[in-house]
Amino acid sequence: QQRPHGTKRPAEAGLENEQRLSKRFDLLNLVDSNGARLYIPVAGSSDAAAQPAKPLPKPIAPVTSRKRDRNPRLPPVDDGMQVEDTPHRVYIHDLAAELSDIESDEDNPIFLSDIERHLAKLPKHLLAAPELKPTKDNQLILYNVPSSLTVPEEQDRVRKAIVEARARIRDKQAISLSEP
Repeated sequence: QQRPHGTKRPAEAGLENEQRLSKRFDLLNLVDSNGARLYIPVAGSSDAAAQPAKPLPKPIAPVTSRKRDRNPRLPPVDDGMQVEDTPHRVYIHDLAAELSDIESDEDNPIFLSDIERHLAKLPKHLLAAPELKPTKDNQLILYNVPSSLTVPEEQDRVRKAIVEARARIRDKQAISLSEP
């Protein structure tokens, strides 16, 4: 007889050892500064389940480093931060004062030269004058109506719909401005 096609075998109960990270953590041995080996069991690993948390006995012979005595250890540094000696070093003694200076600088914006060139093309009365009430005569549009690359302008229905929608919006704005 034939076996039914497409049946799955039952999964094994413990797939933790099949996982790469679990395998690598199971092999992890750490040595502290006293030479004692430390073992950190990983939750769900077979070794962690088999061995309850017990204090490990100290090794008989401490593990020593090989020929590391060439560079003597530096004395421990205090909690102060070491600063590189550079000509562009800046010390901030009062953070609140620095932040208030930054906030006061926001009133006078600084523009990049490219942006400043584009703003210089705009008429001065638009930039410096008090804000005008929006009317159909003082709208500023900084872009062109999109045009299709493949369809001639006379047959471009999308462009025509955009132009008509903008005209309707302008008419509604003009009506709402003249009513009050």
